[in-house]
Amino acid sequence: MKSIDKEYFDHINGGVNVGNQIGSAVSAVAAAAAVAAAATAVGAAVATGAAIGAAINAVSNNVGTSSPGPAAPDTSPGVDEMGNVIGAINSNDVVCNDGGGGGGGGKVICTELCRNGAIEHEVWMADIRYSRQNFSEQTMRGYHLWGIPYVKLMRKYPSFAKLAEYPTRWFAEDIAYRMGVLSKPNYKGWVLREVFFRPVCFGIGLFAKARDWQALWRDGLTPSGVRS
Repeated sequence: MKSIDKEYFDHINGGVNVGNQIGSAVSAVAAAAAVAAAATAVGAAVATGAAIGAAINAVSNNVGTSSPGPAAPDTSPGVDEMGNVIGAINSNDVVCNDGGGGGGGGKVICTELCRNGAIEHEVWMADIRYSRQNFSEQTMRGYHLWGIPYVKLMRKYPSFAKLAEYPTRWFAEDIAYRMGVLSKPNYKGWVLREVFFRPVCFGIGLFAKARDWQALWRDGLTPSGVRS
């Protein structure tokens, strides 16, 4: 009987030992899992910190660039395919009563109105710079197709010049604002430029050929159409 009891208790003790071993193994696995989770959390925190640092650097690098000031004039020399002189344009170099001095960017109606005194010289200069930087040659070809004949009508019939004065001024004033010359935008000018002028002239330019717009001022005519 004692031998049976001893075997029974030995069997129970053996089971307890196995259970303890299993428990120890489970605890070890749980501890390893906790360490892995902690390492993952640390890695995520490091990655987040790096992302935040990169974002801060990007913001710091862009401070002051969201609202650009007046665009710097192009100073590269030469003549483009439209016959426009490419080079520095400033109020000391060009006056509107000489047809843009060869650098008027082909804005023939605005130039004619500046010659007539209907558009301020600084506004006209801003229009030139903007046009050279933002209107493609195709757009300008489409513009010259109707703009050059219209200038001739302006010279022959003053009523055509009067008709063009207000919309052209709106157009040029909004551009002058975009170029940092004026302090307020002209939203009517923005609509004229972006809704009508740019898409219409671009479409016409698909079929129009380049025209010698500078001939308007080589013929020696004054703004009133009288030969000088």
